[in-house]
Amino acid sequence: MKPESGPNGTLSVMISSPAARNRYGGLTRYTHGLAQGMKQLGYDPIVIWLGEGWEMGFCVRVRAAAASAIRFWTVLPLHRRHRIAALVGVTWKSALPLVVASRLTGLPLVTIVHGSEYVRRSDMWTRSLKRWVLRRSSAVVAVSRKTASVVAQDGIPVSVVHPGVLLPYRNPLVASWSGGPGEFRVVTVARLVQRKNVEGVIRALAILQARGYPFTYTVVGSGPEEPRLRAVAAELGVPVEWLGDVPDEVLNEIYGKSHAMVLCSRASDRDFEGFGLVYLEANCHGLPVIGGRDSGAEDAVQDGITGYVVDPERPEQLAACLERLYLDPEHWRKMSSAARRWAESFLWERTASRILSHLRLPARIEPNNSV
Repeated sequence: MKPESGPNGTLSVMISSPAARNRYGGLTRYTHGLAQGMKQLGYDPIVIWLGEGWEMGFCVRVRAAAASAIRFWTVLPLHRRHRIAALVGVTWKSALPLVVASRLTGLPLVTIVHGSEYVRRSDMWTRSLKRWVLRRSSAVVAVSRKTASVVAQDGIPVSVVHPGVLLPYRNPLVASWSGGPGEFRVVTVARLVQRKNVEGVIRALAILQARGYPFTYTVVGSGPEEPRLRAVAAELGVPVEWLGDVPDEVLNEIYGKSHAMVLCSRASDRDFEGFGLVYLEANCHGLPVIGGRDSGAEDAVQDGITGYVVDPERPEQLAACLERLYLDPEHWRKMSSAARRWAESFLWERTASRILSHLRLPARIEPNNSV
């Protein structure tokens, strides 16, 4: 049965995403940005949240059933009502029901791989299921070279397409730093889990505090590690402002008042930072950023240009980078300018276009065009 036109007579792209824990999580922001990019290219995005979702306003939103095995039935009636051109799974799990839908409808399917969600569980059944989904996708896209290297170990062809920056950050408050003796304000934006290594930042700041540098530290985000991290900060005598989850407007103000954003995530065989959207978001505000090696930060951060990439297990390296930024305002200004230029090159429209190219779909369409 030929699908009818979408609400504007344009083609649609169906995006299947995991349940949103909150609107500030990485996968949620990725889904929002990708849908926005598709919209800018002339497609009507249809987002299926596999559980609780986030209302985005500019696209069709569907809350799917709870069981993965039956979610593909959500796709079939939508396929008949809209001119759906392609299916996108934001993770391998959310792509699972789309594999069946792709087979039944003949629509191409692209599956996105980020990082920790692909390596977190390593039992034989899960590994086999992940590979089954990826091998039956028309294309597999990784968000970084690090992620692509992990997928390639399973013998699966994969391309790298970097994420973009969310549109709310296109008019950011821009930070400035003219040198001491004022306080140098450091911020971390992350879910408070062990991988994010907020403890490493606290220990680096303890080193700088012992040298007499006036630093402040703000942590935006929540998670199970918060009580332990509070105890570590208290033991080391490092004052930390714990803000929890905040709306975009507040985060915009925090970035605009800060001087550096630090997220030195640890990497392991079962968990690593796939890319790190917050690096680019902080760059939009002119903040130099510091990330951890052996992770997607090596794609998101231009080492020595827009920030630094350091060993996450060596807080003295992080302390040395922050010390240089504090002592050399001219270096900070050059890095800040480079950070803004770098972030401006990461457009969600470009990300969406590259993903569509892997499905041999037009990079941009006008209403009433067909494929």
